[in-house]
Amino acid sequence: MIADASDDDDLVSVEELALRWKTVPDVLARLVADRTIPSLDGGLLARRGRLDVSILRPSWGEATRENTPGAVRRIDVDIGPGLHPAASAANDLHLALSERDAAGVWELSSLASREAAGHPNRLLRSWIEALGDIFTAHTGIATGVYALVPHRGVGIRLVGGVGPLPVIYDRPTPVDARGMFVFVVDNGAWHADLPLTQADVNYSELVRTAPPPGWSKADGPLH
Repeated sequence: MIADASDDDDLVSVEELALRWKTVPDVLARLVADRTIPSLDGGLLARRGRLDVSILRPSWGEATRENTPGAVRRIDVDIGPGLHPAASAANDLHLALSERDAAGVWELSSLASREAAGHPNRLLRSWIEALGDIFTAHTGIATGVYALVPHRGVGIRLVGGVGPLPVIYDRPTPVDARGMFVFVVDNGAWHADLPLTQADVNYSELVRTAPPPGWSKADGPLH
């Protein structure tokens, strides 16, 4: 059931709400189209690509901005100001991949990744092939770092619809999640692991779920 509006909860369009939430209109459009976010027309205009009509109230989408059970997996929120070292490495990897910097990708990749490829150029090609269409000029890194227990390493999301300037969110917000890099610790530093990134695991769904019973942040990720 759609709740009554408050004085500061006027009808807005999908485009307006996306601007207000600092996210991608297409992300909200999918949530409206499948009725995850209610609208006056049951998602009809969103399914037709009409995102400029005022058909919903911001309060109707608030449920999509609540933490999932997987939020407790985040190991970056208690380290103080600045990026978690794994998130910083993920940003560097994204830049190196964007610039087709084979030496940079080699340096940022795990020992297992290097051994599997055997050469920086082959490793660069392997990463690009593994990412496929999800890696474009408009992708970027979401800096949350998630313990992937019961699997090894941590996950850092690759998201779409990224503009030229960083966006800081003060609460959970729907984003265009495209995939996930898996990072592990090699020789005391975080490195991207291609074999784990390619593993047959739905990491994006995993990080929305609660970790196994008995695990806590104090345990950290599996190494």
